[in-house]
This record gives sequence, C-alpha cells and structure tokens, in this order.
Amino acid sequence: MIDYIHMSTDKFDYFRILHDTGLKFTWKTNSITGEPIPNKHGTLVREASLKNLKIILKETNNGKKILIIQGSLHKYKNNGKHNKDDFNFEQFLDIILEVTKRLQIRPNDIEIKSIEIGFNIICPLLISSILKGLLYHTPSPFKFIAIKESEYYQAFHKQYCLKAYHKNLHDPFYYPVDYQIFRFELKVNKMIFLLKHLRNHSVLISRQLTLNQLLDKNLFEILGKLVIEKWSEIIMFDPTIDILKFSQKDQLKLVKFQNPNYWYEIDKYQRKANKKFLYKTIENNSERIQDQLRALMNLKLKELTTGNKPPNNHVKTPANIYNQLSIFD
Repeated sequence: MIDYIHMSTDKFDYFRILHDTGLKFTWKTNSITGEPIPNKHGTLVREASLKNLKIILKETNNGKKILIIQGSLHKYKNNGKHNKDDFNFEQFLDIILEVTKRLQIRPNDIEIKSIEIGFNIICPLLISSILKGLLYHTPSPFKFIAIKESEYYQAFHKQYCLKAYHKNLHDPFYYPVDYQIFRFELKVNKMIFLLKHLRNHSVLISRQLTLNQLLDKNLFEILGKLVIEKWSEIIMFDPTIDILKFSQKDQLKLVKFQNPNYWYEIDKYQRKANKKFLYKTIENNSERIQDQLRALMNLKLKELTTGNKPPNNHVKTPANIYNQLSIFD
C-alpha cells in the first residue's frame, strides 16, 4: 500500500555510510584536482543506490550533514524490480527494519517529506473504460498523462495528486492474460495536507510525521481509508450507462458530462445540479462501477492490514459484470 517515500534525517553516522563498501557513492568532481564540486547552494551531494532506493548524503557549506532516502519501498521488497503485487503491513515493517538496520538509523529520527499510498486492484480487460470515466476531483479535472505506452490519468492539487492507471501495461506477462491491474493512488507532495488529516483523526499531535509513527497499524489503516475517501470524491462517468436509452436532450447532457473540462469550466452551482443528475443516472441506470471498486479497495485494505485474504465470493466484483457487457466489446 505504501509505495514511494521521501524521508530524511540529520542523526546518522555520516562517515560510516559514506565509506560503506556496499554503497557505491558518486558525486561531481573537478576533472583536474579530483575534488568534489558542490552544487549552486554550496552543498556537496553524494548519491548511491540500495536496490532501487536512492541514498543521498548532503553536506552543506556550514558543515551540516543530511541523509535522504527516497524511492519505492514496495519495489525494494521485490529487489527493486516491480511493485505489481501487494505490499501489506507486516511486509512494510520488515522492510523498514531492514533498511534502518542497514543504515544504522532510528525510525524515530527520520522525518517523512513525501509519501505515496495506493491499491493494486485486479480487474478484467476494461481498465481503459474506467480511466476514461474519471472526470473531476474538486477543483481539478483528470488529465491524460503520456507515459510510455501506459494509460495514465492524474488530478493535480497543490498539496497532493490523485493518480489512476493501467498498472501492468508495463509488464503484460506478469499476470494472467485475462486480468489486468488497476492502480489508484494518492501522492502527498506537501505534508501539511496529510498532517492535518492525521491530527483530525487524533493519531498525530506533532508538527511532523516520523517513520516510527508509520509503524502504527492504526495509522497505516487511516492512510488506506484516506485513499478510498479520495476515490469516493471523484466525479466519475460510469462506463456501463447505455446513453441510447435516454431522451435526445439527456443524451446530449450525458455526452457533455464525459468531458473533464466541462466540470472544470462550469460554476459550483451548475456542478452541484449536474452531479445530482449524474449520480441519479448512475444509481438507476448503471452497474455502479465506482461503488464496486470502492468495495474492492476496502477489502484490499483489510487484507493488507490483517494479512488475511477474503474469500473470492465475498463481494460481487466488476469482473462478473464486465463479461456480460457488449459496450466494451
């Protein structure tokens, strides 16, 4: 569930890490003297890799030393190769123990600067229709982002962004051919957003989030619920709606609704009225795909938190629906 992370500390053994033979640090040097060259701020920056994690040592011109760790903890679990499987709470604890022990740092001394939380949901071959149905998350429209051959959509906010994409287009051989992986995630760029949320849930009273606090299962679950909450807030056009069943007037309205920019351009009063019409249409004339996926995310969160997989027939999944729909043929 927790994937990318950016964290730092100034409480570590700088020279032990710098001379660690397993970490091959590189840095800019003067081609003549061989001396390290600082950046434009006067800071010496050295970088190494620990599997897929970037280990960065910074030494400022006034002698302050900072250790930065950034990258996907989920990929680290898989030797830096992929993050297409699940990454549960117990595995997260194991990885944190391994990394902090390797670098001889304490979780309580490490501040989280950025974090990414999300779910991999197994779906049938219709992720494209789900992605194209993502319209708007106040106050931002979803936009298609061209990344290799992937289908990738984002809604940008000042302090975070929501990302949804076709996960296994990058590796079509990783899963059975009749299943694909839908990925939905929340990337927190400014911690003020997440800190406020955690304070509102009475799990944080400090002005920063430390790695040690992430080891709390209750906080881990709250992070997962936040992702699901953001998913529920999205205005989504359900791809199982048969527009042709509606009057010509309503057909025109529903066609307009499928344009993310339409929701961005109208005022909040029009948006409220149109949301009401769209939600009523979805409730009475669709398979309610957004609700189905929310149910799967809730089950996935329970599985990742407890380690127990729910029975396959515990919930009616979209897979049972899509196979009967000609709209996706």
